[in-house]
Amino acid sequence: MKKLLQYGLLVAVTAAIAACGGGGDIPLYIPTSSALTVTTTSLPAATIGKDYNQTLTATGGVLPYKWSIMSGALPLNLTLSATGAITGNPTTAGKYDIQFMVTDGNPSQPMVHQQLSITVAAAGSPLTVTTNSLPNATVGTAYNQTLSASGGVLPYKWSIMSGALPFNLTLSATGAITGNPTTAGKYDIQFMVTDGNPSQPMVHQQLSITVAAAGSPLTVTTNSLPNATVGTAYNQTLSASGGVLPYNWSIMSGSLPLNLTLSATGAITGTPTTAGTYDILFMVTDGNPLQPMVHKQLTITVNAAAPLPGKAVYDNNCAVCHQLGAYDPSGSPNLSGQGSKVPTKFPTAGVAGHKEITLSAQQITDVAAFLNAN
Repeated sequence: MKKLLQYGLLVAVTAAIAACGGGGDIPLYIPTSSALTVTTTSLPAATIGKDYNQTLTATGGVLPYKWSIMSGALPLNLTLSATGAITGNPTTAGKYDIQFMVTDGNPSQPMVHQQLSITVAAAGSPLTVTTNSLPNATVGTAYNQTLSASGGVLPYKWSIMSGALPFNLTLSATGAITGNPTTAGKYDIQFMVTDGNPSQPMVHQQLSITVAAAGSPLTVTTNSLPNATVGTAYNQTLSASGGVLPYNWSIMSGSLPLNLTLSATGAITGTPTTAGTYDILFMVTDGNPLQPMVHKQLTITVNAAAPLPGKAVYDNNCAVCHQLGAYDPSGSPNLSGQGSKVPTKFPTAGVAGHKEITLSAQQITDVAAFLNAN
């Protein structure tokens, strides 16, 4: 029997060879033009505790293919079959670089190898969308925002599940929303993200983009602030118009009167403690990150508190003998904070009391309050 060996597909040809004095099967390799090639160029990531099942693929050469590992190692608890199936339930996180090798049914065909990686993500880190809101846009103004996620296995891939972006905005697979919107309105979009783990379900997030009409610039509409008074509660709110809500207020230079504060919404509140004139440069930004800040110079004048009614009673009847807040060299008692002594000195309203001074009931109350406040 005569054997003819050539590279190619093995077929069995039965022929009677009279010249050899007999007949038999002649194994014959039919030449092909397709060399053995690995077609798997990447492997999806795995997750600890989740079943993994991927099969390496090749083309060309002569069946059957036989797979093995030339260098490196699979993640713990994964195995490779001769047919190229990688299966198991990985137990250890990490990145595993493996050089796979495949041979075919032609013993004269050299092996072919392919360098691939498998990334195993730690368990307990689910894919989560971390973008909770998107800033507003303005017609005719370039927009550039990127959606973000955490957990899962990189890379992330973003798409739109329902709704639509504003006209002329686009979403890339990496989550970048870019463009120059052309139509005002509110756009509700359900975004969807998947990761590198094919077993990980998609995660979605409902977000909105509001596109404001062009030609309405942000403007401060508060032109002045009313005066304040020491010891009296103050409550005024700065106002603006145009731009894109929400507004955010802050102080660019100067400072508020002592004990007054400014909120991000523009509310100036508190009870001032010190008289004076305070010049403040206020600044406001809006919901459009591309809108420049707008500022306004304003003034708050804090007037001294009006004297308590009891001051006149004290000045006319007590000041000749007593002092407030300082040592009295004459030896007379200092009356600061001594309002409780007034009723004992004037037990009956309208009747002469201490030093033959007569005070009405209201005067007794007022001077006691005045002394306690000083």
